[in-house]
Amino acid sequence: MQCNLECCGCYSRRHETQDEIPPEEVLRVVSELSRLGTFLFVVTGGEPLLFPSLFELFEMRRDRIFIVITNGTLVTDDIAQRFASVPHVFPVVSIEGNLDLTDARRGRGVYEAVTAAMEAFRSAGVIFGFSAVVSRESVHYLCRDEFFDEMFRRGCSIGFFNDFIPACGADESMVADNASLSSFADFLNEQRRRLPMLLVHLPEDEYDDHGRCTAVGSGSFHLTSQGLVEPCPFAHYASDSVCGRSVMEVIRSPFLRALREDPDALIKTGYGCSLAGNKEILQKIAEQYHARPTGRSTGRSPVEP
Repeated sequence: MQCNLECCGCYSRRHETQDEIPPEEVLRVVSELSRLGTFLFVVTGGEPLLFPSLFELFEMRRDRIFIVITNGTLVTDDIAQRFASVPHVFPVVSIEGNLDLTDARRGRGVYEAVTAAMEAFRSAGVIFGFSAVVSRESVHYLCRDEFFDEMFRRGCSIGFFNDFIPACGADESMVADNASLSSFADFLNEQRRRLPMLLVHLPEDEYDDHGRCTAVGSGSFHLTSQGLVEPCPFAHYASDSVCGRSVMEVIRSPFLRALREDPDALIKTGYGCSLAGNKEILQKIAEQYHARPTGRSTGRSPVEP
């Protein structure tokens, strides 16, 4: 969760940045999940490139796929070459759209650093992509061929679009209205037919035909850097830690099971993320199963194994 930027509205800014679980514990968790059939791991932050032994982990698990979401500012030619040496790992660089949108949310000079990172990846022959937040400020720019054409021209093969979800006290005015999000979803489908890129829209693509979140409902979860297990990146509660416990025990925890089985908690609202939109249900279940808030502003103690 350590990071060199302070982006407006970041969902992880209130997580702890100290006492992170050691690399060998991360490897154990990845190995246990792999034995259970998990093949895809998404590594986020903070900034993953600040995590010690990151590439050693990738080198030890060449039988699994990793997607690494990076802000791009720490990518050098040498880092790009290291990614080239682990072709089962796909870096995805965060960008808000054009220069003005990116620097306004992420800081002056970030757009230049992001585009330089993309060039470094392309020069190194790395398969890489971009990640953009769909917010009230950015949605209209993202509904242009211009942005998609630029990302394709820069060498991106993958594109993630994440609806802005207000978390950690973020300004809710940053949320795009439903009409704009609907227009963006339609526009994105046009781009999927037009360009040879894998384009993903989250959380929209995670809902089934009944409007139920299939990610949380099918057993995925978010692991904080202290080992706390959240239902998803936008549901800041945990009843369990992977520290000293098996992954199977954690997956079967009463808290996570209750969320998966609740008839309403995972149903889509007008808020993007179902658990963020149904926060009253989430809080009620969290209280019932003694799940604690994971934000450092709450003054909570780490969840005991």
